[in-house]
Amino acid sequence: MDFNIHVVEQIVAMKLEEARAQTAHASLVASLRPHRVGALAVLGLGLIKLGRFFQRRGGVRHRTARTFAVRMLGGRHL
Repeated sequence: MDFNIHVVEQIVAMKLEEARAQTAHASLVASLRPHRVGALAVLGLGLIKLGRFFQRRGGVRHRTARTFAVRMLGGRHL
């Protein structure tokens, strides 16, 4: 079977052009959608804000932290 190299080059060039156009269109559509933030990112940002809040308050009191730890361990003394 004889292939005309020029015709094959033209077909490949057309397919590449179509693929690039589809990619550009998909990229444009994706850029117009609002950016969604995952649940873990929201949780991480919340923990950072909570840490900064405690820093401004002067930190966590050691007595409160110890009482909470004792409650978590079922009343055992540390």
